[in-house]
Amino acid sequence: MSSADHLFVKQDLARWAQHGAIQAQTRLRNLGTGSGDAVEFTARNSGQRLRFQFSRLDHGAWKDARAELADAGVAMDWVFGLNAAHPEIVEESYDELGHLLRFHCYTDGASRRLRIGAELPDRSIDWVRLESCRMSSEGLRILGVQRRLKPHASGKEQGEAGTVSVIAPPAPSSRAETVKALREALENCAQLRTRPTWYTLCRAASLDTSALTVDDCVDLLISVDEDVPRTHRPVLAALIRAHDGGPLPHLGHIAEAIGLGRPTSEPLLRRWAQREIDRAYAVYGSPSRKPPERIPLDGSPSGTAVSGAARPRTIVHVAAGPVHRQSLPGMSPKRKAKTQPTQGSVESLVRDLRAARIEGQSQRATKLLTKVLPRLARTLGGQELRRLKSEAARTRRWLESTKEQKRAARTRSTRKK
Repeated sequence: MSSADHLFVKQDLARWAQHGAIQAQTRLRNLGTGSGDAVEFTARNSGQRLRFQFSRLDHGAWKDARAELADAGVAMDWVFGLNAAHPEIVEESYDELGHLLRFHCYTDGASRRLRIGAELPDRSIDWVRLESCRMSSEGLRILGVQRRLKPHASGKEQGEAGTVSVIAPPAPSSRAETVKALREALENCAQLRTRPTWYTLCRAASLDTSALTVDDCVDLLISVDEDVPRTHRPVLAALIRAHDGGPLPHLGHIAEAIGLGRPTSEPLLRRWAQREIDRAYAVYGSPSRKPPERIPLDGSPSGTAVSGAARPRTIVHVAAGPVHRQSLPGMSPKRKAKTQPTQGSVESLVRDLRAARIEGQSQRATKLLTKVLPRLARTLGGQELRRLKSEAARTRRWLESTKEQKRAARTRSTRKK
């Protein structure tokens, strides 16, 4: 941290209190090494306190201070700098609360701003801006932070440990609300230059992960990014990280379903994903900046690939001006009808793809994908095209899974022989 960060934290807390109409006092604390040891925030109405600990605090001093505060009937949440908590404090906080509150400062123009996060036992932290937190009679409330107490904790301990509670946004009640909640959570991650796992993303969006299948997750992320070809914004699904730090296993299917093309190789997909991450940080960061150019997924040089949404149309010039070939005056109604797909033909292909998966007909599914789908997709646009591409991506995942199962079965059979 910068040597002046305690001053910036004090200023940020004062702004936060003013914005939230909180009557509060913010002061610097000298705990033995200097005036920048800690910044303490006290809400006058409730008496709740926050202490942002800069200097390293040993376990004994922390325990003594907590006991004194409890005896005086004062509840205080400790928020530690990245190197300010003794390991025993960390472990005890994990045991009592399930997390340890952390803070750090980041540069914003000529100033420094405050971020707060709850560090979990696996050392992961989802950082949020101070503006995303709230002060109440129960203490500091942070989006997505779950309170957990020891079952045998005494009343005094509950008073101390219970000051961090949940501000969980209401669970989405519809698919549209779910998509919106996921998009907003990903935009917030991009603004903070962080990459969530699927689990932490769902937690921030108040989604129950146990009720979602893999296909459900992929379909939701397709909906989150379905406007990308039209708006040219970054692909937010690229921000989500797998446990190995790489992109989601199904990111390629998502990219294909929204009309950006099918990745030609795994290394290309990883480069593309990193570029989308950089683009997201540029667009949603503070301050925002011009994003780098998108990498085409078909391996062509940047700026030359054409997505399904931007496919060029054939233009024929006549005396009255440019006219699309499909609308030429001389076109017969019968030929025009052939170029206009019916709702029934789209529904039929969707049903056929689903039936092939349910009945385990991999050859039929392959034929539909390679022969029927491209012919029909050329005549579609908008929502119907996205719907077909989503169904096609799901079918390709099923085919790949089927191939893997067959390979595994052959391997087991060979070993038995």
